Amino acid sequence: MPGKPFAGRPVSRPPRGGSPSLHHEAMAIHAAAVSLQGIQKSFRSPEGPVHAVRGVDVTIEPGEVVALLGPNGAGKSTTIDVLLGLTKADAGSVALLGRPPAAAIQEGLIGAMLQIGSLPRDLTVREIVTVIASLYREPVVVDGPTTEIKAMVGLRTIRATLPGADLAALARLPGVSSSDARGEAIVLRCTDSDTAVRALLQAYPAARDLEITGAGFEEAFMELTRGEGEEAAA
Repeated sequence: MPGKPFAGRPVSRPPRGGSPSLHHEAMAIHAAAVSLQGIQKSFRSPEGPVHAVRGVDVTIEPGEVVALLGPNGAGKSTTIDVLLGLTKADAGSVALLGRPPAAAIQEGLIGAMLQIGSLPRDLTVREIVTVIASLYREPVVVDGPTTEIKAMVGLRTIRATLPGADLAALARLPGVSSSDARGEAIVLRCTDSDTAVRALLQAYPAARDLEITGAGFEEAFMELTRGEGEEAAA
């Protein structure tokens, strides 16, 4: 894949005696999203060496969208493999956000979608879930029947008919985490449905057609996988 030179930037290295972690944080702010400099890669074949990539120089800044185009055998996949650290280049340098590919991937900064793929046929469901979970910094693996998973979050939803209700006031009721309106109906998501029902009927005696249901599987999944920042925002 003959490379047309682009304006590149050198990959900086930590100063002597400096902190590598602080150096990486500073680099992440100013570094290019992708930097390929002088990449070369060849493969052996019975007919002799196959030069898949020849001197590719590319710099992609954060926020840029770039398509890598070329005919079959041009070296597109090889370049991507080098970029992701799946293949070692014969020559040249690679940096993702100022880091080596392995470091950027280890920090969870890089995502890639395979051209083709399928689940390993020789693994059990548990083994596959464990492998996928290992790709995340803080994986959440919940094992058990859907009824047990839904019960883990302890969420309940109260639905009632209450025209013209003040949603902000409803959200402040004891045991209520959020409120919503759907026409004349209100929907209260609760952490304590018993307390919430008593408070609702005390504050709004006109409320009727009450219905209390447990969290659905999707709601339970979203609750279990919410991060700390989302919980604080909620």
